[in-house]
Amino acid sequence: MDANTNITLEVIYAAIEADIKAKFPALVTVKFDHEDRKTLPAPACLLTLVEFEASPDNDPGTEQLCVLASFEAELIIKFNSSINAKKNIRTLAANMAAWLHNRRWNMPGYTGEPGRAGSKLPTGPCMVGGAYPDDFQPELDQFEIWRVEWSQLIHLGDTVWTNEGVTPSQVFFGQSPEIGFGNEDDYTEVTK
Repeated sequence: MDANTNITLEVIYAAIEADIKAKFPALVTVKFDHEDRKTLPAPACLLTLVEFEASPDNDPGTEQLCVLASFEAELIIKFNSSINAKKNIRTLAANMAAWLHNRRWNMPGYTGEPGRAGSKLPTGPCMVGGAYPDDFQPELDQFEIWRVEWSQLIHLGDTVWTNEGVTPSQVFFGQSPEIGFGNEDDYTEVTK
Protein backbone atom coordinates (compact mmCIF):
# COMPACT_ATOMS: atom_id res chain seq x y z
CA MET A 1 0.00 0.00 0.00
CA ASP A 2 1.21 3.48 -0.84
CA ALA A 3 1.79 5.64 2.24
CA ASN A 4 1.78 8.83 0.17
CA THR A 5 -1.49 10.46 1.15
CA ASN A 6 -0.56 14.04 0.26
CA ILE A 7 -3.63 15.90 -0.96
CA THR A 8 -4.64 19.55 -1.08
CA LEU A 9 -8.04 20.99 -0.34
CA GLU A 10 -8.14 22.41 -3.88
CA VAL A 11 -7.79 18.89 -5.33
CA ILE A 12 -10.50 17.57 -3.00
CA TYR A 13 -12.82 20.43 -4.00
CA ALA A 14 -12.20 19.80 -7.72
CA ALA A 15 -12.78 16.06 -7.35
CA ILE A 16 -16.04 16.47 -5.42
CA GLU A 17 -17.37 19.07 -7.88
CA ALA A 18 -16.45 16.92 -10.91
CA ASP A 19 -17.97 13.72 -9.51
CA ILE A 20 -21.23 15.45 -8.51
CA LYS A 21 -21.50 17.12 -11.94
CA ALA A 22 -20.96 13.76 -13.65
CA LYS A 23 -23.53 11.93 -11.50
CA PHE A 24 -26.17 14.71 -11.44
CA PRO A 25 -25.93 16.43 -14.86
CA ALA A 26 -29.25 18.29 -14.32
CA LEU A 27 -27.54 20.48 -11.69
CA VAL A 28 -26.68 23.77 -13.41
CA THR A 29 -24.38 24.97 -10.61
CA VAL A 30 -22.06 22.71 -8.61
CA LYS A 31 -19.55 24.83 -6.72
CA PHE A 32 -17.69 25.18 -3.43
CA ASP A 33 -18.13 28.41 -1.49
CA HIS A 34 -20.42 30.10 -4.03
CA GLU A 35 -21.28 33.54 -2.66
CA ASP A 36 -23.65 35.14 -5.20
CA ARG A 37 -27.06 33.77 -4.29
CA LYS A 38 -29.22 36.50 -5.85
CA THR A 39 -28.53 35.38 -9.43
CA LEU A 40 -27.95 31.71 -8.64
CA PRO A 41 -28.42 29.43 -11.66
CA ALA A 42 -30.56 26.55 -10.39
CA PRO A 43 -30.95 23.69 -9.84
CA ALA A 44 -27.80 24.00 -7.81
CA CYS A 45 -25.52 22.17 -5.41
CA LEU A 46 -23.56 24.58 -3.23
CA LEU A 47 -20.77 22.85 -1.35
CA THR A 48 -19.08 23.84 1.91
CA LEU A 49 -16.29 22.38 3.99
CA VAL A 50 -17.78 23.01 7.42
CA GLU A 51 -15.05 21.93 9.84
CA PHE A 52 -12.09 19.70 10.63
CA GLU A 53 -12.01 17.59 13.77
CA ALA A 54 -8.68 16.02 14.74
CA SER A 55 -8.81 12.22 14.64
CA PRO A 56 -5.70 10.98 16.50
CA ASP A 57 -7.03 7.41 16.64
CA ASN A 58 -6.64 7.28 12.85
CA ASP A 59 -3.02 8.51 12.73
CA PRO A 60 -1.66 7.31 9.37
CA GLY A 61 1.94 7.03 10.61
CA THR A 62 3.08 9.56 8.02
CA GLU A 63 3.46 12.54 10.38
CA GLN A 64 0.38 14.10 8.78
CA LEU A 65 -2.59 15.37 10.77
CA CYS A 66 -5.57 13.07 10.31
CA VAL A 67 -8.87 14.96 10.50
CA LEU A 68 -12.52 14.13 10.10
CA ALA A 69 -13.61 16.72 7.54
CA SER A 70 -17.33 17.63 7.56
CA PHE A 71 -18.97 18.73 4.33
CA GLU A 72 -22.40 20.04 3.35
CA ALA A 73 -24.14 20.09 0.00
CA GLU A 74 -27.00 22.61 -0.24
CA LEU A 75 -29.37 21.38 -2.91
CA ILE A 76 -31.47 24.15 -4.39
CA ILE A 77 -34.45 24.05 -6.77
CA LYS A 78 -36.49 27.09 -7.85
CA PHE A 79 -40.22 26.99 -7.15
CA ASN A 80 -41.00 27.99 -10.73
CA SER A 81 -38.64 25.41 -12.24
CA SER A 82 -40.89 22.51 -11.28
CA ILE A 83 -44.51 21.98 -10.36
CA ASN A 84 -43.39 19.45 -7.75
CA ALA A 85 -40.42 21.38 -6.31
CA LYS A 86 -40.94 19.99 -2.78
CA LYS A 87 -41.10 16.41 -4.02
CA ASN A 88 -38.19 16.88 -6.44
CA ILE A 89 -35.86 18.41 -3.82
CA ARG A 90 -36.52 15.52 -1.41
CA THR A 91 -35.87 13.01 -4.18
CA LEU A 92 -32.64 14.78 -5.15
CA ALA A 93 -31.48 14.86 -1.50
CA ALA A 94 -32.27 11.16 -1.03
CA ASN A 95 -30.47 10.22 -4.25
CA MET A 96 -27.42 12.27 -3.34
CA ALA A 97 -27.26 10.83 0.20
CA ALA A 98 -27.47 7.27 -1.14
CA TRP A 99 -24.84 8.00 -3.81
CA LEU A 100 -22.48 9.58 -1.26
CA HIS A 101 -22.61 6.54 1.06
CA ASN A 102 -19.05 5.10 1.19
CA ARG A 103 -18.03 7.17 -1.88
CA ARG A 104 -14.39 7.76 -2.68
CA TRP A 105 -13.63 10.63 -5.04
CA ASN A 106 -12.05 10.21 -8.46
CA MET A 107 -8.77 11.98 -9.13
CA PRO A 108 -9.50 15.09 -11.22
CA GLY A 109 -8.94 14.19 -14.86
CA TYR A 110 -9.54 10.46 -14.26
CA THR A 111 -11.00 8.90 -17.40
CA GLY A 112 -12.48 5.80 -15.81
CA GLU A 113 -9.80 3.36 -16.95
CA PRO A 114 -10.05 0.25 -14.74
CA GLY A 115 -6.97 -0.41 -12.65
CA ARG A 116 -5.41 2.97 -13.33
CA ALA A 117 -3.05 3.75 -10.45
CA GLY A 118 -4.13 6.70 -8.37
CA SER A 119 -7.67 6.75 -9.72
CA LYS A 120 -9.15 7.60 -6.30
CA LEU A 121 -8.15 10.34 -3.90
CA PRO A 122 -6.29 9.16 -0.77
CA THR A 123 -9.17 9.90 1.62
CA GLY A 124 -11.49 7.80 3.71
CA PRO A 125 -14.94 6.93 2.38
CA CYS A 126 -17.85 9.35 2.81
CA MET A 127 -19.95 8.79 5.92
CA VAL A 128 -23.37 10.37 5.41
CA GLY A 129 -24.76 12.18 8.44
CA GLY A 130 -28.20 12.86 6.96
CA ALA A 131 -30.32 15.05 4.70
CA TYR A 132 -32.45 17.89 6.07
CA PRO A 133 -34.72 20.67 4.82
CA ASP A 134 -33.23 24.15 5.13
CA ASP A 135 -36.22 26.45 5.51
CA PHE A 136 -34.59 29.57 6.93
CA GLN A 137 -32.63 31.45 4.31
CA PRO A 138 -34.63 34.62 3.58
CA GLU A 139 -32.41 35.52 0.63
CA LEU A 140 -33.49 32.25 -1.02
CA ASP A 141 -37.27 32.44 -0.46
CA GLN A 142 -37.97 31.53 -4.09
CA PHE A 143 -36.17 28.17 -3.70
CA GLU A 144 -36.67 24.79 -2.05
CA ILE A 145 -33.48 23.85 -0.18
CA TRP A 146 -32.22 20.66 1.43
CA ARG A 147 -28.80 19.99 2.97
CA VAL A 148 -26.94 16.70 2.71
CA GLU A 149 -24.13 16.28 5.25
CA TRP A 150 -21.20 13.88 5.16
CA SER A 151 -17.76 13.50 6.67
CA GLN A 152 -14.60 11.67 5.71
CA LEU A 153 -11.06 11.20 6.97
CA ILE A 154 -8.35 13.19 5.22
CA HIS A 155 -4.68 13.74 5.98
CA LEU A 156 -3.37 17.30 6.15
CA GLY A 157 0.25 18.22 5.52
CA ASP A 158 3.10 16.38 3.84
CA THR A 159 3.92 12.74 4.38
CA VAL A 160 7.42 11.74 5.46
CA TRP A 161 7.18 8.71 3.15
CA THR A 162 8.47 9.76 -0.25
CA ASN A 163 8.61 6.38 -2.05
CA GLU A 164 12.30 6.99 -2.72
CA GLY A 165 14.94 4.33 -2.33
CA VAL A 166 14.97 0.65 -3.10
CA THR A 167 12.18 -1.73 -2.20
CA PRO A 168 13.66 -4.91 -0.67
CA SER A 169 13.31 -8.04 -2.78
CA GLN A 170 14.18 -10.37 0.10
CA VAL A 171 13.02 -10.15 3.70
CA PHE A 172 14.48 -12.15 6.60
CA PHE A 173 13.67 -12.44 10.27
CA GLY A 174 15.68 -13.54 13.26
CA GLN A 175 15.27 -13.80 17.01
CA SER A 176 17.36 -12.11 19.63
CA PRO A 177 20.08 -12.72 20.70
CA GLU A 178 21.06 -14.48 17.41
CA ILE A 179 20.78 -11.33 15.28
CA GLY A 180 23.14 -8.95 13.53
CA PHE A 181 26.50 -9.54 11.84
CA GLY A 182 27.87 -13.02 12.31
CA ASN A 183 24.39 -14.52 12.76
CA GLU A 184 23.25 -14.43 9.14
CA ASP A 185 22.79 -18.22 9.04
CA ASP A 186 20.27 -17.99 11.92
CA TYR A 187 17.85 -15.84 9.88
CA THR A 188 14.84 -17.29 8.01
CA GLU A 189 13.69 -15.84 4.68
CA VAL A 190 10.03 -14.80 4.71
CA THR A 191 9.81 -13.96 0.98
CA LYS A 192 10.63 -16.11 -2.00
